[in-house]
Amino acid sequence: SPLCKTAIYGNDANCGRILTAAGYSGAEFDPEKIDIKVNDFLFYKDGCAIPFDEDEALELLKVHDIHIEIILRFISMRVMLTTECTHVISLTNM
Repeated sequence: SPLCKTAIYGNDANCGRILTAAGYSGAEFDPEKIDIKVNDFLFYKDGCAIPFDEDEALELLKVHDIHIEIILRFISMRVMLTTECTHVISLTNM
């Protein structure tokens, strides 16, 4: 998003811009259940920006490659793995 590009280009560690861009993406999530890392530096956790040293953040954003990680956490997740064997069982029992 232009908000994220502006923050990165200006070496501005603004997790609000990243959070806003995630919201505009159409993904459904609870902002209080995500973490945001920029180059492995945690900026946002459980709905709150984390206090950080501005000079340290500035150095992290001066590098050529910027890696933004948004970690989504859900209270419950259901996964069901299944295999369809009906055809094999039918042929075996003939």
